[in-house]
Amino acid sequence: TQIKFGVDQVIAAVSLFLAIDQDKLGEIPLGSLLNLDNLLPCMLSSLYDVKLSEFTASVQNIRDPILDGFVSEGIDRVVTQTVEAMFMMYEATLLQAIPNLFQIELRDIVNKDIIAEYIAQPGNADCPTSNFGIFSDGIDFR
Repeated sequence: TQIKFGVDQVIAAVSLFLAIDQDKLGEIPLGSLLNLDNLLPCMLSSLYDVKLSEFTASVQNIRDPILDGFVSEGIDRVVTQTVEAMFMMYEATLLQAIPNLFQIELRDIVNKDIIAEYIAQPGNADCPTSNFGIFSDGIDFR
């Protein structure tokens, strides 16, 4: 069973709130930032807090859903016609609700279930020190 639909002309805005501990930021070894794999963990290690403060989206048009793969062609046709009728009744309401859905519900989900969980996982906000092999004692530029 498949349900396919699409949207046209999506306009989205995302704002991020970062509270940075300047002392921790200043303590990050420069060598750790030169390794791109360490960049995100090192920057996260200097944060007090990070949240999406704005997460909005608006959609100009939602394409009619396409349903396929039910038991038989007859059932496909009946279900498709029912869904199309419901879609026509509620499309305008759905288009009006999308900005609030993103700003309230999805923003909270991203903040709690994605950002907070990622930072809470061990190692994701730890800044490892880089080992530069023969240059581990530094480089003499004299």
